Amino acid sequence: MGNIAIPSSAPTMRATLPPPPATGEAARARCRALCRLAADLAAADADHPADAVLGRAGGRSIAAVRALAMYLAHVALGLSLRRVAAGFARHPSTVAHACRRVEERREQAVWDQRIARLEDIITREAARREDLRHG
Repeated sequence: MGNIAIPSSAPTMRATLPPPPATGEAARARCRALCRLAADLAAADADHPADAVLGRAGGRSIAAVRALAMYLAHVALGLSLRRVAAGFARHPSTVAHACRRVEERREQAVWDQRIARLEDIITREAARREDLRHG
Protein backbone atom coordinates (compact mmCIF):
# COMPACT_ATOMS: atom_id res chain seq x y z
CA MET A 1 0.00 0.00 0.00
CA GLY A 2 2.89 2.32 0.62
CA ASN A 3 3.67 4.83 3.29
CA ILE A 4 1.37 7.67 4.11
CA ALA A 5 2.86 11.10 4.61
CA ILE A 6 1.32 12.86 7.58
CA PRO A 7 1.28 16.64 7.13
CA SER A 8 1.91 18.67 10.27
CA SER A 9 -1.28 20.64 9.79
CA ALA A 10 -4.06 19.15 7.73
CA PRO A 11 -7.04 21.25 6.66
CA THR A 12 -10.24 20.52 8.52
CA MET A 13 -12.26 19.82 5.37
CA ARG A 14 -13.55 16.23 5.37
CA ALA A 15 -14.09 14.17 2.27
CA THR A 16 -17.20 12.05 1.94
CA LEU A 17 -16.85 8.37 1.14
CA PRO A 18 -19.48 6.39 -0.71
CA PRO A 19 -21.08 3.60 1.33
CA PRO A 20 -19.35 0.22 1.08
CA PRO A 21 -20.83 -2.44 -1.18
CA ALA A 22 -23.26 -4.58 0.77
CA THR A 23 -21.91 -8.09 0.21
CA GLY A 24 -19.55 -10.26 -1.77
CA GLU A 25 -15.85 -10.45 -2.39
CA ALA A 26 -15.69 -6.83 -3.60
CA ALA A 27 -17.07 -5.68 -0.23
CA ARG A 28 -14.60 -7.82 1.71
CA ALA A 29 -11.66 -6.63 -0.41
CA ARG A 30 -12.64 -2.98 0.01
CA CYS A 31 -12.99 -3.41 3.77
CA ARG A 32 -9.59 -5.09 4.00
CA ALA A 33 -8.07 -2.22 1.99
CA LEU A 34 -9.73 0.40 4.21
CA CYS A 35 -8.51 -1.38 7.35
CA ARG A 36 -5.02 -1.52 5.86
CA LEU A 37 -5.20 2.22 5.15
CA ALA A 38 -6.21 2.87 8.77
CA ALA A 39 -3.37 0.64 10.02
CA ASP A 40 -0.86 2.37 7.73
CA LEU A 41 -1.90 5.82 8.96
CA ALA A 42 -1.99 4.94 12.66
CA ALA A 43 1.37 3.16 12.37
CA ALA A 44 2.96 6.09 10.53
CA ASP A 45 1.63 8.51 13.15
CA ALA A 46 3.11 6.41 15.97
CA ASP A 47 6.28 5.40 14.09
CA HIS A 48 5.47 1.66 14.24
CA PRO A 49 5.39 -0.89 11.39
CA ALA A 50 1.92 -1.33 9.90
CA ASP A 51 2.36 -5.10 9.70
CA ALA A 52 2.72 -5.20 13.49
CA VAL A 53 -0.53 -3.24 13.85
CA LEU A 54 -2.35 -5.77 11.66
CA GLY A 55 -0.62 -8.77 13.26
CA ARG A 56 -1.47 -10.82 16.32
CA ALA A 57 1.62 -10.08 18.41
CA GLY A 58 2.81 -6.90 19.98
CA GLY A 59 3.04 -5.19 23.28
CA ARG A 60 1.04 -2.42 24.85
CA SER A 61 2.26 0.27 22.44
CA ILE A 62 1.27 -1.79 19.37
CA ALA A 63 -2.11 -2.52 20.95
CA ALA A 64 -2.70 1.22 21.42
CA VAL A 65 -1.81 1.92 17.79
CA ARG A 66 -4.06 -0.97 16.69
CA ALA A 67 -6.92 0.50 18.77
CA LEU A 68 -6.43 3.85 17.03
CA ALA A 69 -6.42 2.17 13.61
CA MET A 70 -9.62 0.27 14.40
CA TYR A 71 -11.23 3.49 15.65
CA LEU A 72 -10.30 5.30 12.43
CA ALA A 73 -11.68 2.46 10.32
CA HIS A 74 -14.95 2.45 12.23
CA VAL A 75 -15.54 6.16 12.92
CA ALA A 76 -13.77 8.00 10.11
CA LEU A 77 -14.28 5.44 7.34
CA GLY A 78 -17.70 4.27 8.47
CA LEU A 79 -17.06 0.54 8.56
CA SER A 80 -19.23 -1.53 10.87
CA LEU A 81 -17.65 -3.10 13.94
CA ARG A 82 -17.98 -6.52 12.28
CA ARG A 83 -16.19 -5.36 9.14
CA VAL A 84 -13.41 -3.75 11.15
CA ALA A 85 -13.13 -6.93 13.20
CA ALA A 86 -12.77 -8.98 10.03
CA GLY A 87 -10.20 -6.55 8.61
CA PHE A 88 -8.05 -6.74 11.75
CA ALA A 89 -8.75 -10.44 12.48
CA ARG A 90 -10.29 -9.59 15.84
CA HIS A 91 -13.63 -10.20 17.55
CA PRO A 92 -16.20 -7.38 17.22
CA SER A 93 -16.20 -6.92 21.01
CA THR A 94 -12.46 -6.24 20.83
CA VAL A 95 -13.07 -3.53 18.23
CA ALA A 96 -15.86 -2.02 20.35
CA HIS A 97 -13.54 -1.94 23.38
CA ALA A 98 -10.76 -0.32 21.34
CA CYS A 99 -13.14 2.35 20.02
CA ARG A 100 -14.36 3.13 23.54
CA ARG A 101 -10.77 3.49 24.76
CA VAL A 102 -9.90 5.94 21.98
CA GLU A 103 -13.15 7.88 22.44
CA GLU A 104 -12.52 8.23 26.17
CA ARG A 105 -9.12 9.75 25.47
CA ARG A 106 -10.72 12.38 23.22
CA GLU A 107 -11.59 14.29 26.41
CA GLN A 108 -7.96 15.47 26.31
CA ALA A 109 -7.65 18.43 23.92
CA VAL A 110 -4.28 17.40 22.47
CA TRP A 111 -5.49 13.85 21.82
CA ASP A 112 -8.75 15.14 20.30
CA GLN A 113 -6.83 17.41 17.91
CA ARG A 114 -4.56 14.53 16.92
CA ILE A 115 -7.52 12.24 16.19
CA ALA A 116 -9.36 14.96 14.28
CA ARG A 117 -6.27 15.50 12.11
CA LEU A 118 -5.95 11.77 11.43
CA GLU A 119 -9.67 11.52 10.61
CA ASP A 120 -9.29 14.30 8.05
CA ILE A 121 -6.23 12.69 6.50
CA ILE A 122 -7.76 9.23 6.23
CA THR A 123 -11.07 10.35 4.77
CA ARG A 124 -9.32 12.46 2.12
CA GLU A 125 -6.91 9.64 1.29
CA ALA A 126 -9.70 7.06 1.02
CA ALA A 127 -11.79 9.36 -1.19
CA ARG A 128 -8.77 10.03 -3.42
CA ARG A 129 -7.83 6.40 -4.03
CA GLU A 130 -9.43 4.64 -6.97
CA ASP A 131 -9.04 1.15 -5.44
CA LEU A 132 -11.27 2.15 -2.54
CA ARG A 133 -14.14 3.40 -4.67
CA HIS A 134 -16.91 1.26 -5.98
CA GLY A 135 -19.58 1.64 -8.60
